[in-house]
Amino acid sequence: MRHIILSILILSLLPVLSEAQNSSTNTFSPFVSYINARVDGKSVILTWRDAEDITGNLIYEIRRYNEQISSENLDKTELVSHVAPGIRTYTDKPDTDTPIWYAIISVQNGKSVDFVIPWRNALGIPVKLSDNLSTNENQLEIPSISANENCEVPQSEQVRPSPLPLLNGKSFPVKKELSSSALSALNLILTPVQGELWEAPKREILAEDKADGEENSPSALKEIINGPFARGNWQEAEDELKRLSAAENTEGILKARIQFYMGECQYFQHNLNGAFLSFLVSSDFYYSESRQWILRIYKELTPVS
Repeated sequence: MRHIILSILILSLLPVLSEAQNSSTNTFSPFVSYINARVDGKSVILTWRDAEDITGNLIYEIRRYNEQISSENLDKTELVSHVAPGIRTYTDKPDTDTPIWYAIISVQNGKSVDFVIPWRNALGIPVKLSDNLSTNENQLEIPSISANENCEVPQSEQVRPSPLPLLNGKSFPVKKELSSSALSALNLILTPVQGELWEAPKREILAEDKADGEENSPSALKEIINGPFARGNWQEAEDELKRLSAAENTEGILKARIQFYMGECQYFQHNLNGAFLSFLVSSDFYYSESRQWILRIYKELTPVS
């Protein structure tokens, strides 16, 4: 029953996933972006872009701290100033020579949006004032990166511009040939699936209900299989299978067989959701037979080429 519950859950999520894929890719963004800082003598000049998705009474809080600012420690930070939208710059003159981290928090109608996103509304690296360096040397410039013939990367506190993550390690990856096992696995993934599973679906009769096993097939089920089911009258066959399934004292294995044929009727009527559930029920007794249909239906329901 575990796979039945899991599959029902997957099936119930398919419309949600499809709707999510078809929805707009725009994301609500109540934060400033492209925060940057440079040192000019004993001043720190902050710049940013205003938030795009906030209306109403809006103001920005400039906050600083001696550690990297996060949503967890935001309440420990020092409020430096309030800045109105449209200004997009602020000059701070901290009285310290230790590294300083900055964040800009949006406050709408008196309520702050207490989210901190490094390289968006908070610095990803600190700034530091120093009296013995010139103005140009204090600016937070992106360090240039060059690789020698051994692919060694110069060591730096930041080896990638924001908002890319920092690179860890001492060198770029070295290109290597794939092993034979890796090539085999990759070819298996990239090769289109072949075989009976992906051939055009055909009407299927279980072994118990075929000619050589008809002694195990109830007469009522045999009449449906040899009648509307054999003629391809799927709606009539489905209706008769439903009535047969509703009969009292029907054994579990017989109900599974009925559900199997009902799944085929629903599939050929393009009722994929109903067919999926019918084959899930029949898989308790006819796992391998039902699994082929379940995988086929899942492939058709999944919006992936």
